[in-house]
Amino acid sequence: MSQENVERTTTRVAAAVAACTLLAIAASAHAASGKVITSRFDRAVYSERLAPHSYGLSVFGRIRSREPRCHHKRKVTLYFRRGDKRGLRDTDRSSRNGAVWLAGHSRSRPERFIVKVGKKRFDRHGQTFTCWSDREVVRLRP
Repeated sequence: MSQENVERTTTRVAAAVAACTLLAIAASAHAASGKVITSRFDRAVYSERLAPHSYGLSVFGRIRSREPRCHHKRKVTLYFRRGDKRGLRDTDRSSRNGAVWLAGHSRSRPERFIVKVGKKRFDRHGQTFTCWSDREVVRLRP
Protein backbone atom coordinates (compact mmCIF):
# COMPACT_ATOMS: atom_id res chain seq x y z
CA MET A 1 0.00 0.00 0.00
CA SER A 2 1.18 3.46 -0.79
CA GLN A 3 1.44 6.20 1.81
CA GLU A 4 -1.52 8.01 0.22
CA ASN A 5 -3.79 4.94 0.49
CA VAL A 6 -2.83 4.44 4.14
CA GLU A 7 -3.73 8.07 4.92
CA ARG A 8 -7.12 7.72 3.16
CA THR A 9 -7.91 4.52 5.05
CA THR A 10 -6.91 6.11 8.37
CA THR A 11 -9.07 9.15 7.64
CA ARG A 12 -12.08 6.97 6.74
CA VAL A 13 -11.71 4.86 9.88
CA ALA A 14 -11.44 7.99 12.04
CA ALA A 15 -14.54 9.47 10.39
CA ALA A 16 -16.49 6.22 10.93
CA VAL A 17 -15.48 6.09 14.61
CA ALA A 18 -16.49 9.73 15.09
CA ALA A 19 -19.87 9.14 13.41
CA CYS A 20 -20.56 6.06 15.57
CA THR A 21 -19.61 7.99 18.70
CA LEU A 22 -21.96 10.84 17.82
CA LEU A 23 -24.80 8.41 17.11
CA ALA A 24 -24.23 6.65 20.42
CA ILE A 25 -24.26 9.95 22.31
CA ALA A 26 -27.44 11.09 20.56
CA ALA A 27 -29.16 7.75 21.22
CA SER A 28 -28.26 7.78 24.92
CA ALA A 29 -29.42 11.40 25.29
CA HIS A 30 -32.72 10.53 23.61
CA ALA A 31 -33.17 7.48 25.81
CA ALA A 32 -32.39 9.51 28.93
CA SER A 33 -34.90 12.21 28.00
CA GLY A 34 -37.73 9.70 27.51
CA LYS A 35 -40.65 10.21 25.19
CA VAL A 36 -40.99 13.51 23.34
CA ILE A 37 -44.49 14.91 22.82
CA THR A 38 -45.27 17.61 20.31
CA SER A 39 -47.29 20.62 21.35
CA ARG A 40 -48.33 23.75 19.46
CA PHE A 41 -49.47 27.22 20.39
CA ASP A 42 -52.57 28.14 18.39
CA ARG A 43 -53.23 31.85 18.48
CA ALA A 44 -56.95 32.38 18.51
CA VAL A 45 -57.07 36.17 18.41
CA TYR A 46 -55.08 39.30 19.09
CA SER A 47 -56.34 42.83 19.53
CA GLU A 48 -54.53 46.15 19.32
CA ARG A 49 -55.20 49.35 21.20
CA LEU A 50 -53.69 52.59 20.00
CA ALA A 51 -53.53 55.73 22.11
CA PRO A 52 -51.63 58.98 21.49
CA HIS A 53 -48.47 57.89 23.36
CA SER A 54 -49.15 54.23 24.05
CA TYR A 55 -49.65 50.95 22.23
CA GLY A 56 -51.34 47.90 23.73
CA LEU A 57 -51.64 44.34 22.46
CA SER A 58 -53.63 41.43 23.88
CA VAL A 59 -53.08 37.86 22.70
CA PHE A 60 -55.35 34.93 23.48
CA GLY A 61 -54.40 31.42 22.44
CA ARG A 62 -54.38 27.78 23.39
CA ILE A 63 -51.70 25.13 23.74
CA ARG A 64 -52.67 22.03 21.78
CA SER A 65 -51.20 18.57 22.33
CA ARG A 66 -52.42 14.99 22.32
CA GLU A 67 -51.15 14.67 25.92
CA PRO A 68 -53.36 16.59 28.39
CA ARG A 69 -50.46 17.06 30.83
CA CYS A 70 -48.74 19.22 28.23
CA HIS A 71 -51.51 21.84 28.54
CA HIS A 72 -51.32 22.62 32.25
CA LYS A 73 -48.94 25.21 33.82
CA ARG A 74 -46.79 25.87 30.75
CA LYS A 75 -44.71 29.06 30.92
CA VAL A 76 -45.67 31.39 28.06
CA THR A 77 -43.94 34.70 27.26
CA LEU A 78 -44.83 37.62 25.00
CA TYR A 79 -42.11 39.68 23.29
CA PHE A 80 -42.38 42.79 21.14
CA ARG A 81 -39.86 43.15 18.36
CA ARG A 82 -38.94 46.37 16.57
CA GLY A 83 -35.91 46.23 14.28
CA ASP A 84 -33.21 44.21 16.01
CA LYS A 85 -34.51 44.98 19.51
CA ARG A 86 -36.71 42.52 21.39
CA GLY A 87 -38.40 43.35 24.67
CA LEU A 88 -40.19 41.09 27.13
CA ARG A 89 -43.75 42.35 27.72
CA ASP A 90 -45.60 39.64 29.64
CA THR A 91 -45.18 36.18 31.17
CA ASP A 92 -47.94 33.84 32.25
CA ARG A 93 -48.77 30.18 32.90
CA SER A 94 -51.36 28.28 30.92
CA SER A 95 -54.60 27.11 32.50
CA ARG A 96 -55.63 23.49 33.00
CA ASN A 97 -57.04 23.25 29.45
CA GLY A 98 -54.11 25.16 27.87
CA ALA A 99 -55.71 28.60 27.51
CA VAL A 100 -53.35 31.58 27.63
CA TRP A 101 -53.99 35.33 27.72
CA LEU A 102 -51.09 37.80 27.48
CA ALA A 103 -51.04 41.58 27.27
CA GLY A 104 -48.22 44.01 26.58
CA HIS A 105 -47.79 47.75 26.37
CA SER A 106 -45.22 49.86 24.57
CA ARG A 107 -44.64 53.49 23.61
CA SER A 108 -44.55 52.65 19.91
CA ARG A 109 -46.11 49.96 17.73
CA PRO A 110 -43.76 46.96 17.22
CA GLU A 111 -43.13 45.38 13.83
CA ARG A 112 -44.02 41.94 15.19
CA PHE A 113 -44.78 40.08 18.36
CA ILE A 114 -43.44 36.72 19.48
CA VAL A 115 -45.18 34.21 21.74
CA LYS A 116 -42.97 31.48 23.22
CA VAL A 117 -44.16 28.37 25.04
CA GLY A 118 -41.53 26.78 27.28
CA LYS A 119 -40.58 23.13 27.39
CA LYS A 120 -42.12 20.99 30.13
CA ARG A 121 -41.02 17.64 31.56
CA PHE A 122 -42.94 15.22 33.74
CA ASP A 123 -42.50 11.65 34.98
CA ARG A 124 -45.03 8.87 34.70
CA HIS A 125 -44.40 5.29 35.80
CA GLY A 126 -40.65 5.83 35.83
CA GLN A 127 -40.50 7.24 32.31
CA THR A 128 -39.73 10.88 31.55
CA PHE A 129 -41.93 12.73 29.07
CA THR A 130 -40.94 16.00 27.40
CA CYS A 131 -43.46 18.46 25.96
CA TRP A 132 -41.73 20.41 23.20
CA SER A 133 -41.47 24.15 23.25
CA ASP A 134 -43.07 26.26 20.52
CA ARG A 135 -42.78 29.77 19.15
CA GLU A 136 -45.09 31.85 17.02
CA VAL A 137 -43.97 35.05 15.32
CA VAL A 138 -46.67 37.39 13.97
CA ARG A 139 -45.77 40.31 11.72
CA LEU A 140 -48.13 43.22 12.27
CA ARG A 141 -49.45 45.06 9.25
CA PRO A 142 -48.38 48.70 8.94
